[in-house]
Amino acid sequence: MGGSEADIDEDLKQAWPDAEYLSFNRWDVSRRNLALWAFVPIPDSPQDVTADRWLYFDGENLLVYRDGRTTADHLMEGAEAPEDVMAVLRDYVQEQYTGDHEGLLFVEGGDFVPAPLEYDDWRIESIEGPSYVSVGGLDFAIWSMNYELHTTTPESVILAGGTYMTEDCWVSPGYPGCDYFYFQLDEGGTRTYLYHRMENDCVPGTELFFSGMAYQLREMGLLSFYDLTGRELLDISCSQPVHFFNTLSETNLSEQSQALAAMAACVAAGDDPGTQEIYDSIAHYMEIFSDDLTDGGRAAWQALQSALSIWTAAGDGTVYESGGLSLWVPEGWADMAAVTAEDAVWFGESVPGFDVYERLAHISNPDTGLVWNVRALTRAQFQAAFGDADWSEILGASSYVIGSDDAYIYLLSTPTDVQFLVEDPTSMAQYELLRNQSQTVIEGFFFRNGITPNPDCPDADGCYVGPEASGRPEVNEAAKAAVQAAMDGILAPGAFSLTLSPAPGGSGGGSYILPLDMAAAISRMPENFLWYPAEAGSPPAGLASLTLTAEDGSAALQCWEGSSLVRCTRSGVTQWFYAPPVTADAVFNGTVFAALRQIYDEVEWEALREGIIIPDRGQSHLEIAQAWADADTQPALEVTDGSIFACTYVRTVADVDSWADMPETSYPEQSEGHERFWFSYRRIFVPENEAARSWQMAGNTVEYDGRYGEAPEGAYENFQVGVLYLTDEGWRCDATGTGP
Repeated sequence: MGGSEADIDEDLKQAWPDAEYLSFNRWDVSRRNLALWAFVPIPDSPQDVTADRWLYFDGENLLVYRDGRTTADHLMEGAEAPEDVMAVLRDYVQEQYTGDHEGLLFVEGGDFVPAPLEYDDWRIESIEGPSYVSVGGLDFAIWSMNYELHTTTPESVILAGGTYMTEDCWVSPGYPGCDYFYFQLDEGGTRTYLYHRMENDCVPGTELFFSGMAYQLREMGLLSFYDLTGRELLDISCSQPVHFFNTLSETNLSEQSQALAAMAACVAAGDDPGTQEIYDSIAHYMEIFSDDLTDGGRAAWQALQSALSIWTAAGDGTVYESGGLSLWVPEGWADMAAVTAEDAVWFGESVPGFDVYERLAHISNPDTGLVWNVRALTRAQFQAAFGDADWSEILGASSYVIGSDDAYIYLLSTPTDVQFLVEDPTSMAQYELLRNQSQTVIEGFFFRNGITPNPDCPDADGCYVGPEASGRPEVNEAAKAAVQAAMDGILAPGAFSLTLSPAPGGSGGGSYILPLDMAAAISRMPENFLWYPAEAGSPPAGLASLTLTAEDGSAALQCWEGSSLVRCTRSGVTQWFYAPPVTADAVFNGTVFAALRQIYDEVEWEALREGIIIPDRGQSHLEIAQAWADADTQPALEVTDGSIFACTYVRTVADVDSWADMPETSYPEQSEGHERFWFSYRRIFVPENEAARSWQMAGNTVEYDGRYGEAPEGAYENFQVGVLYLTDEGWRCDATGTGP
């Protein structure tokens, strides 16, 4: 089958000389046409406006068509919606048409002055929908539209943002197609109009659109965090993590606790595809922007991390159930604790709950060994036993209100006499260990069952203390001061390096001088960890390590992958520390190594891509662009194993033709006086690991659809644009982005 080629761009310029900056869409194979648009002047006006055309190939000729749709009763042909929906859209556009309008007129000298902006007609250009979205158990149908107002004063129209004006002086005054209208559906499908919202950076089906709906419905009183599932809450928090946790912290403690428990349970269950990736994305975002959290927002974020650590730990322990409640205990309790899940009797009524005993004492005598028990009392049962008791006080001999929900008040009781075997050191040690570990178990009990903690619960005999009474975990201040002194010593000379030594058999690694602008972030790193002295010993064997070193070698900090052990050296003195995170998963997997590894990856990536120059050998612009794109992306195959930039496959497809008509004013200042051109490239890649996949999913990254040839399974693609210009050394590009 034969074919032919034609220079469509050049042919159009000859047939349509007024057109400037032609832009083409893709061929619509089914309709055999190609959509395009250009800027054209309006007679007797300084404005250039948007003109749409369609190219159609009839088998022999290329035919150019204008928009041939007709308008009747303010509706362009094809704009359709149910009658009740159409009435809402018409009312909205009529209101915009009759409102006050003000324009600006460009005058000699380059200034703008206020000028009348007049319209004499309106029309709805297109309608899309419905899109169906469910939020918190409520169902919605959503339509979007684009409308246009006809102006008699085109010279006063300001074409900014998404505003366009056609060659017939029809103006779209906002962002085309971004006016959304939300209708709630009842069980029978009847629609009730709720509100209008302009969304110009997301569409139905995206997390950002979903989150905007949830916040709007919450402001309208139609929704609360109580109503949302764990997956819905994750989707909302992922789009704007800082805003979400700051907002959540402003709700009551019960609403916070239930929301955080639902999110933690959703991630831990792993039943919903992508939940772990969403959580990892939030955690990464928080590492960068945590300074924007309010105190309440930071507490809510830390509570989610703690809740998740409790849920994930359940896989290494035992879960007991009683009366619809569940209690998880860690795996280590199997040999030292006896746990019962039986209803007790209070005032002749059955009360669900759990009892925890020290095993040796309980085997010796079933009436001894009690560490604590928890009972779920109805409000009537609690009132009968304690009246209007103050929940911040000890009740009775040794009972404490630890939390509540709609059904129960939860009472923790501890014994007032000795319960372990006083002549058995193992029994004594196990009893104390069970008490010390009970805080985590009881917090897990809250999260598993959606219980709101009593913030004022006093210290329950060392087994539990409420969030207001406990404050932050204790820090060994002397150890922390020693680490901070070592860190200050590393940063003091003004230059410092970070060295990665791979594990035996691993590849990559190296040493890099860190940019000075990283000093502030590194100096604050000790705040993310609790610091305790550790016995001097040998470095962990078989693990990759990172070493942060002062320029003059006077101070250093070394850490190991997957280990909380840290070695600090200052002025020839070496000290060892154990560094668990302040909160669970504070820095990805909670180690100093993980915190520094992200910094190392970023510095290594920049170093491998620094100073790319393409020698000038008379190549075509496309060849230059392709060479530069390859040089910029191939380091993803060279970085150290496990890097957030690591890929197993990378390929680029460069393009220059689409950018041939860019105006001179669009070029960066540093390229002035040089031969220069705009270019773009598609990067097709397969991330090496999950961290790399999460890191590289930002921006315009999508799953690769195969349009540029074969690629391995799991490939993604994204798009970059930049300017290449010729220097004495060769062709260079200073930066690329997702648009000009």
